[in-house]
Amino acid sequence: CLISAAGTGKTTVTKQIVKELENFVPTIDINRAKLNKEKDIPPEYNVAICFCAFTGRAVQQMKRPLPRAYHPLCNTIHATLGYAPVYETYYDDKERIYKEKMIFRPTFTASNKLPFKICIVDEAGMVPIRLWNELIAALPSDVKIILIGDINQLPPVQGRSVLGFAMLNWPTYTLEHIHRQAAGNPIIANAHNILRGLYPAKDPKKFAMLGLPDGSIAAQNKLIGVIQQLHKRDLFDPFLDALIVPQNTDNLGQIALNERLVQYFNKPREVEGILVNRRYIITAGYIHVAFAVGDKVMLLQNDRARELTNGMIGRVVSINVNGRYDGNKSDHSQVKFDGDIDMDLSKINDATTLVEEKTEDISQRQASHIMVVEFGDADRGMEVTFATAGQFKIVTLAYAFTCHKSQGGEYRNVVICIHASNIRMLTREWLYTAVTRARERVILLANDRGLAQAINVQRIKGRTVAEKAKQFLELQDRKDTALPILPEPELMEV
Repeated sequence: CLISAAGTGKTTVTKQIVKELENFVPTIDINRAKLNKEKDIPPEYNVAICFCAFTGRAVQQMKRPLPRAYHPLCNTIHATLGYAPVYETYYDDKERIYKEKMIFRPTFTASNKLPFKICIVDEAGMVPIRLWNELIAALPSDVKIILIGDINQLPPVQGRSVLGFAMLNWPTYTLEHIHRQAAGNPIIANAHNILRGLYPAKDPKKFAMLGLPDGSIAAQNKLIGVIQQLHKRDLFDPFLDALIVPQNTDNLGQIALNERLVQYFNKPREVEGILVNRRYIITAGYIHVAFAVGDKVMLLQNDRARELTNGMIGRVVSINVNGRYDGNKSDHSQVKFDGDIDMDLSKINDATTLVEEKTEDISQRQASHIMVVEFGDADRGMEVTFATAGQFKIVTLAYAFTCHKSQGGEYRNVVICIHASNIRMLTREWLYTAVTRARERVILLANDRGLAQAINVQRIKGRTVAEKAKQFLELQDRKDTALPILPEPELMEV
């Protein structure tokens, strides 16, 4: 295990590890590892090193320090395992007939091994045990594994991560020295101040700090105003930057903020007299959601069949009436509003608050509209269609999102909202995680009580790596009793 806090040289060490290993690792045809079945595609040889992470955003961060030739070797764990839909027959007791259902299973398993000799897993603190065990089963017995993570970040909300277990059972190396260049960066310096229980220091260019009123409604109004001013000064672009908040609900939660911000960032536009981003009320099973072309959206769950992971961010590129929808045709609603006037969307059921009570049949039911979202980046963009109730359930607006959803990502500028109305979520680890998402600038908005809570409350305590690893495990979901498969460690000689 390689444990690295911000600014301690993880990128440099990772590059050096790869450089040392590449001369000792055989080459493989990566088209085989990609399950490329097209007959005319020639073999594509590369080193037998697999780079993977839980989320697509973390994969993009892995690519940054690596030579471009290695980018095809970087994938999510689900993509590495070749997750794909399969159909199973089952007997419906109620209707007394046999039916088919689609489930998702890995192609690479204990009986169909991956060809890699080295496996490097980044952001290991996010990897759930079930998925880890599937990865271990699919890797050859002589594989060498390197887990990279930051024990100072937020532990997973649901399920347990493999990182704490591995730290207690495998050789673990901690990068502790903050390099001179990083130490001179106010973002990195303040991240380490936060870990030590010290207040961050203002910096006119890199780390701004603004106060918030104690009332949550007044604080929301000020936050919205700051975002608008930053946008007008080219310091906040919703697709380059991030607004990180502590929770989903309340006046300073992501739901309420998204309802207001979408009206500013994607207000109605006309091109040659034609409205190009009309907002539609979409009926999807028992819920109604509002989207328009140009909206920034985020996935709330994994979709293994389509290689989509929780937290991926995209842009809506089209919305059209679904000809297969069999509900009330009057549900093909269109909403037009003035972007400068608040619109009450409180009666629109947001997917983040949906109770998990829908049946499989409801999730497969056609929605009133078909929405196409573009995900990805310059390296790997893809358009994904949302047409069923189950698909719309996992997508939401993303002009503001929680710190947990930001993990694994990096943004140009990050605006962080800290307020006493969200006090139960605020800890050093929360604030450290939010601050370290920024590459160029942090704008921290807080009231005194909220900031004091975030600085003074430490969840992952301990002076040694072992103490912190135990604390990391104790903070995770106790309902999850799964244990990771951890092969006996064997040090690599290069």
